[in-house]
Amino acid sequence: MYSARLYEQISLRASEFEALYQLAADLSSQTDLDALLRTTVQRARILSGTNGASLFLFDSERNDLVLAAVNDPDLHAGAHRVLGEGLSGRVAQAKQPLIINDYQVQQGRSAEYGETPYAPALAVPMLYQGELVGVLEVHDRAEPGANEPPRQFDETDVRLLSLFANAAAGAVYSTRWLDQARQRLKELDALAKVSSALRVAATRADMMPIVLSQLREILAADGAMFAALNPVTQEIVDESAQGSLESLTGLIVPPGEGLSAQVLEARQVYVSSNLQDDLRVYALSALKSVRSALIAPLIAQDRALGAIWVTRDQKDGIEPPAFTQSEINLLMAVADIAANAFQRASLFDQTTHYAERLVTINEIGRALAETLDLPVVYEKISRSVLDLLPDTATIYISLVDYQTKQISVAYGLQDGEPINVSSLPPFPLDESGKGNQSQVISSGEPLIVPDLAESLKGKPVVYVKGSDKELYTKSALYVPMRAEGRVIGVLQLQSYTRDRYTTSDASLLELAANTAAVAIQNTRLFSQLRRRVDQLSAIHSVDTAISSTTDLRVSLQAVLETITRQLKFDAADVLLLNPVTLMLQYVAGVGFFTAEINRTALSIGRDKAGLAALERRIVQVADLAVEDVGFMRTNLVTVERFASYVVVPLIAKGEVKGVLEIFHRSPLDMDEERTSFLEMLAGQAALAVDNALLFESLEKANIELTMSYDATIEGW
Repeated sequence: MYSARLYEQISLRASEFEALYQLAADLSSQTDLDALLRTTVQRARILSGTNGASLFLFDSERNDLVLAAVNDPDLHAGAHRVLGEGLSGRVAQAKQPLIINDYQVQQGRSAEYGETPYAPALAVPMLYQGELVGVLEVHDRAEPGANEPPRQFDETDVRLLSLFANAAAGAVYSTRWLDQARQRLKELDALAKVSSALRVAATRADMMPIVLSQLREILAADGAMFAALNPVTQEIVDESAQGSLESLTGLIVPPGEGLSAQVLEARQVYVSSNLQDDLRVYALSALKSVRSALIAPLIAQDRALGAIWVTRDQKDGIEPPAFTQSEINLLMAVADIAANAFQRASLFDQTTHYAERLVTINEIGRALAETLDLPVVYEKISRSVLDLLPDTATIYISLVDYQTKQISVAYGLQDGEPINVSSLPPFPLDESGKGNQSQVISSGEPLIVPDLAESLKGKPVVYVKGSDKELYTKSALYVPMRAEGRVIGVLQLQSYTRDRYTTSDASLLELAANTAAVAIQNTRLFSQLRRRVDQLSAIHSVDTAISSTTDLRVSLQAVLETITRQLKFDAADVLLLNPVTLMLQYVAGVGFFTAEINRTALSIGRDKAGLAALERRIVQVADLAVEDVGFMRTNLVTVERFASYVVVPLIAKGEVKGVLEIFHRSPLDMDEERTSFLEMLAGQAALAVDNALLFESLEKANIELTMSYDATIEGW
């Protein structure tokens, strides 16, 4: 009797895990977030055997829940729920499951569902790496006149739904990252379209319609307008408008009045979800249908040119959606590109001599638009500047890191030949403006230095001699590189001639620097996006590999190969924790030249790996050659020629399953992004270990049960 009951329980658990496995595989195949959410609630309802299910996603910006998917006619997607309100709000706040077997008499239920005939309800948090992703809820209706009492949820239901919810949370997290990657690609594509469109226009009058039409398309706006600032009268002229704002074309706004003047004075983006409530709007009667509005200042070389408007209208009594943060960022980027384009066009119109040089500037932009490789971008920028000012001896491109407050030389040319900038150490950014480059970054203005030696007197200087060892540069020009409204670096020119550079050169070079800054910033964004996409693809591949096999070594091999390939590590291995002996033992590895790693067997707390497992934290050794760093496997370091080391604990469901070790044969640069991705992959490795051990345990139990059953039959 006992054996039969045990067999039934194990069979039930096996069928549950098989169902969860199939559901997880189904979820992992979804790449569209809306489709994934719909699939999740549908599968949750089927898995729980209920007649209704809903999924709330956590909105970190609003710090509340939004109903993202629902399988119930009485509920409607889009509703928001305050943390602590109702069943889902309470679960989200506590991050703990909650059973309510009679929702009708439950105190604290949401007023929105007060009349909905729910009886039993179960909600569980959706957690990914301990962070709240959302809440998954299932329920049954209290049918009037039903002969049978409503079902009662128990801990088995909680456990099963929690397992599914956490699997769904991982899928939602990954799909959200993918959606963000798609959004970034869309934004980059939009910026590329605007840049490309602007390159074919020669004057501001030609550029404005292109920019406005592109903005209406990529931001789904009903109206768009360019309001120009008259630098003499300080009046605002609505120079060009499209869509629902077209009637404002030619309108002149007195100095200091209207929203455009406010935006230019504050030099910040204006956002409104209902323009009708703002009394500062000039000629409000002409904007009766306009609701959502977004206005960005056009600033070029610290000079205010005007403002760009995009608006959305109320239609058939339906309010338009508000502009999102990503749309605000996109408009700022377009406004920055447009402002520089407008400025270039103005300078083009002012002087014929400048026109020839602006052709070269335009060619820089075109050349930079053809590549997203940073070294190539630097090379093209420097060569183009040499074409503009051929008697320049030295060119440096320096970038500023506002987090570390350091300025680093990214590229350099000396007498037409590249400089090994790795030999030039970074130097601190002085926010008070002391030092030539710090002054340019702080002020945002070009700096002409007629006597370089006098300017640098008493300051730490690294001299780079040219081909003629007797020559030193004598004058310099520093120009800020501005992108998205801030200085990202400095373009520096030096000459062997004293007092070589003029204000005309500075103005010209500032245009080139801003064009280069936009190209550098776009290339950086693209590189970051490509890394994110590659990481998401790698994570998906690992998920697929893990879900397609129960062989622990195969799963770990996929994780380790992804880690070494994506993060450019030389070698990696997994040490599995034996819960009985508390020993960490080698189970899988890649990138090792010898079999020395196979001998690894460490007790908890011993060596860096044991310390990481004991204290549940990442441990890093920057230089394994230094004595007393606490790394005891010196023979492994010697035969493999390892120089640096990182170990990450593998934790699944709150238990340490082992450690992931990273070895590198040169110093490791573990920045925040690299560490975060490593932790994510370590989590997948921990999940692979946990799944494999769980399957092995179930398989072993099943075999033992079968043997027991056979022995019982033979005894009869």
